[in-house]
Amino acid sequence: MFTRRTLTVWTGIILLSCMFLMGEEAAWAPGDVLYCEDVDGDGYGVRPALLCPFVGLLDCDDTNPEINPGAPELCNGIDDNCDGVIDVVDADGDGHYAATPPCTGDDCDDSNPDVYPGATEICDGLDDNCDQAIPADETDADGDHYVECGPWAGTDPGIVDGGDCDDSNAAVNPGVNEAAYGDAMCEDGVDNDCDALIDMADNGCRQCSGPADCDDANPCTDDDCVDSVCSYTNNTSPCDDGDACTTDDTCADGVCTGGPPLDADSDGYVSDACPGGDDCLDSDASVNPGATEGPPGDATCSDGLDNDCDGLTDDAADPDCVASP
Repeated sequence: MFTRRTLTVWTGIILLSCMFLMGEEAAWAPGDVLYCEDVDGDGYGVRPALLCPFVGLLDCDDTNPEINPGAPELCNGIDDNCDGVIDVVDADGDGHYAATPPCTGDDCDDSNPDVYPGATEICDGLDDNCDQAIPADETDADGDHYVECGPWAGTDPGIVDGGDCDDSNAAVNPGVNEAAYGDAMCEDGVDNDCDALIDMADNGCRQCSGPADCDDANPCTDDDCVDSVCSYTNNTSPCDDGDACTTDDTCADGVCTGGPPLDADSDGYVSDACPGGDDCLDSDASVNPGATEGPPGDATCSDGLDNDCDGLTDDAADPDCVASP
């Protein structure tokens, strides 16, 4: 029979048990056992108790009444319903969210920071910009392990490289050897190795009688004819890489390589016509960002030059040339 005495006894047992579980030094009150804490008043608390209406449904943020196990999940990057799942996720940190229910993100691959809507398509066989299409030049239509774009930057082990000039013909790709003189490939009218040279124009096919027959128009190779076969050796000759902002260009590994940046007047400052340069008059060594314009009355204040390259010229504009009142 359940009596008041029985209730008192059981209450005492429960209180003593809680004291034991919490330790002798724990601060506690009888209300901690019977009732529950709901700071934000949303009907859900942060720990279970005997008389809690939310036993088993704990509030994961008891400072915000909009967040609790009974709240609707919103697309706001917060676990509104305390189920341990945040609706909006950007796992790869590219600024675009994955399509995680109930929200709809636009990142088609949230594990790759280089893949997102608006990204630049590169030659990797992926839909980098999330337009639901892989560019045709990134696929190997003829199955020869080469794609049309290049250089290949993908991870597909079935692709060797890019640069396939005819992706409808598996016998044409950069891996083909268009040679030697007399071979059928040297008479088929096809650029078999995709080097932009066809048949006898191709060095692999060419039968030479002298160095002149082997001229590849590359100043960084020494062209020769050895046993009727063209031979090319890289040199280190001076050359012109076509960039007006480099000097002392020299051949390296068969390629013309630019030297130091342009400093025509040798004052230690690069011409501002070149990337990173700040010399506003690279034909005059006395004009550069390290020069002085002034003091008032100095010749530099009346020479019509922006001597220190600060964008101000002479005493009419440059404070360095204006006398104090």
